[in-house]
Amino acid sequence: MGEGEGEGEIEFSVDTGLFRQLGELLVGRDSTALVELVKNAYDADATSVVLAGYDLDRPEIARLVVTDNGNGMTEAQFRRGFLRLASRGKAGGARRSPVYRRRFTGEKGVGRLAAHKLGAHLSVTSVAAIGGRVPLTEVLRQADPRAEPAQIIQQVMDAARSVVSAKLDWDEIEKFDTISSITSGIEFASTPGASSAALGTTLAVSRLRHAWGSLDIADVVRQLTNFEPPALLGSVLPRSISAETLLFKTPQIRDAHRSDPGMTLTLQGDFSAQEEYWAGIGKSAEWVLEIQAQKGHQVRYRMIPTRAGYAANPASRAIEVAAPHPAPDTGPFFDARIFLRTGPVPSLERKWHLTNSGVRVYLEGFRVLPYGEQGNDWLNLDLDYTRRAGRFEFDPLVTGPEEDLEALRRMTSRDVSLRLMPNRNYFGAVFLTDSGATALRTLVNREGFVPDQSFDALASTVRTGVDLLQRSWALASVEQKRARAALARASRDETRAAIDSEKNEDVRGHGEPADGSGQKQDGDKAESDTSDEAAGLSDDPDELWLRASGSGAASAGSATELKAAVDAVRTSFERLRGLPESIGETRELGQQIEALQEAADRLIEDASMLRRLASVGSQLAAFTHEIGHLVPVAIGAERALAPIDGQRWPSPAVEARRAVAELRRSLERQASYLVDAASASGRRRRVRQNLAEQVAIAFLGFSGAAAERSVELKNEVPPDHRTPPMFRADLQAILANLLSNGIKAASGGGTVVVRSAEFDGGTRMTVENTGVAVEPAQAEDWFKPYASTTVEVDLTLGQGVGLGLPITRDLVTDYGGTVRFVRPSTAMSTAIEVVLPE
Repeated sequence: MGEGEGEGEIEFSVDTGLFRQLGELLVGRDSTALVELVKNAYDADATSVVLAGYDLDRPEIARLVVTDNGNGMTEAQFRRGFLRLASRGKAGGARRSPVYRRRFTGEKGVGRLAAHKLGAHLSVTSVAAIGGRVPLTEVLRQADPRAEPAQIIQQVMDAARSVVSAKLDWDEIEKFDTISSITSGIEFASTPGASSAALGTTLAVSRLRHAWGSLDIADVVRQLTNFEPPALLGSVLPRSISAETLLFKTPQIRDAHRSDPGMTLTLQGDFSAQEEYWAGIGKSAEWVLEIQAQKGHQVRYRMIPTRAGYAANPASRAIEVAAPHPAPDTGPFFDARIFLRTGPVPSLERKWHLTNSGVRVYLEGFRVLPYGEQGNDWLNLDLDYTRRAGRFEFDPLVTGPEEDLEALRRMTSRDVSLRLMPNRNYFGAVFLTDSGATALRTLVNREGFVPDQSFDALASTVRTGVDLLQRSWALASVEQKRARAALARASRDETRAAIDSEKNEDVRGHGEPADGSGQKQDGDKAESDTSDEAAGLSDDPDELWLRASGSGAASAGSATELKAAVDAVRTSFERLRGLPESIGETRELGQQIEALQEAADRLIEDASMLRRLASVGSQLAAFTHEIGHLVPVAIGAERALAPIDGQRWPSPAVEARRAVAELRRSLERQASYLVDAASASGRRRRVRQNLAEQVAIAFLGFSGAAAERSVELKNEVPPDHRTPPMFRADLQAILANLLSNGIKAASGGGTVVVRSAEFDGGTRMTVENTGVAVEPAQAEDWFKPYASTTVEVDLTLGQGVGLGLPITRDLVTDYGGTVRFVRPSTAMSTAIEVVLPE
């Protein structure tokens, strides 16, 4: 200090602005601040915490209240801990709570900064058991470090209590230049001695920094409902989900005393009434992965099909392997459980699904953000799913049963890439404890870990498990195909053996020479050989079947393979023509072969169409995926165009926001329809479909096109009508084809009506429309492939290539039903009737 610049001792001073600056730095968001307050209750041995929010959309009267039944604070603890920035009260010693010996989750002393971030006013009331001026819990623990929690609790309940009350006005405090100069803004009172008040602490925050909207509240609820990990991830796995042997009965979530009952969190007020769908995940997920990474051991991975997984693919099997830990000395060491759900999401669950899916990380039972949040890709699952290419090598260091390892190694990159799934299909948790994660360093804002080698080791270990899960799933699919192929070969061999046996019996009975040699006369053999050579055929049955199933036929597709098989049967039949009809019933067999030949010819004609449809289906799957990603983009654009309070919004911006809002609604409708109609699980189980609901879903996909053409869509299906058991995807495909044709025909102010009637043998549905009429007597030609006169290209309805009605008939025929044009009702021009029998 230069001469004349001041006098007295040189000392540091701290500006009161530090409260705000540290609060913004150490506490990332409001939900993180509330989590910090709940963590303080956990560190204080609380077994129950109640978090309530009232009038959160009105900051001037809003209140946030956190109440716990923990150890409470004495006056000395309040002064030394709560009022001292960066207090080291939790940093020394064993870093465990005095009663249940819980590992402390807090260490930086940011609790009061969390309260500062939330609101301008803070009220604290804390009741503690005292032994003199010292907290009794600490006295008892120091006297007997091995004391059981029950012993301490009993003595605490009978002890005297102190009551500490304080009120802090942060705005008033920050009017002072330095912390040492504060003379107001803090009210404090302490009452030592006997008291009947319940132990614990209540924090009440008021004069909130801002109004809380529904998204803010949802963010808090999402984090705090997972304060205790869902039972599906952190508890004993019910046998109704899987009866397989697991790596652990329950994962280790916290480094806690065996007598610790844990802590329950209750949400009240504006935070209450949240829906719970975790039970549905357990019932619908097909696979579960468990990971156990312990110091001094290899990392163990166990991939287990659930009961739903076995039902979807009986070839699935549990596989357990091990691999070296990438950081065996420093860790981290942990337990993890991850579910894989591949099917579509019911409409009511979609919002919950998006915000609760992903692989989350917990430290001592508390969520570590942002891992597992929507949009966070810490395991690169979304990245690889988008690419769906490259080489997927099998780690040569993985050990386990040789049969399983060899099977997993055989998986091709294509097999694996077909089973890649994004974050939204995984529901899991990685459970870190303080002692097992010493190498991980938390970021200063309490949201995530420093991305160093230790974090890379964590991500690598978990991703290896996910890769093994994907490979196990792919293996089950490949083995299922092999089993089907083996069954087909066995059936073929059995049929061939039966034919050969009958042939030999007939030859012995009618063509055997008198000398009993079993040989034909030379003249007969020459005649037969000449006949076969003229037909270009072989005597060897194996060669005939090879011709039927050889590489040439198989590579051309199943239709050509079927035709080759028919040719082989025809060849065998030719050899039986000389036998009496009473033996082989050759005439009837010949007629059956001719019918089979016609069917094979028709199948070959359809083969090219099926290949085209397969390529279109692959593109539709990709399109559905992209549509799903566009919905949040549209939502973000709509929010970005929202007017600012107090400002007049220009007319073009208002129109733009209206257009974006309509785009969002359209994308949501299309995404909902496409997922319901095109998803894999739509063909997983036949159930009775509510016809009115399915028609309404189909209408969503065509509402935009109908509005543009001024076509009214009417759903007159009774709400209680149900179809016979069928796949939802098939019903949606039928409706889509019939509705698109109806809308095109009714363009220009017309109407499309869907009606239904139930009868003893099933369900009858009619789709009628005004506009272009079709005469039922001449309508059969419209069921032929490519019979279309449409040349107009419509983004929703398509151009029309004449495949809709043939596909519809094929689908309906699969259920034993019929589809045909019928006489329309009054005021209608065309009607198509679909009959689905029981």
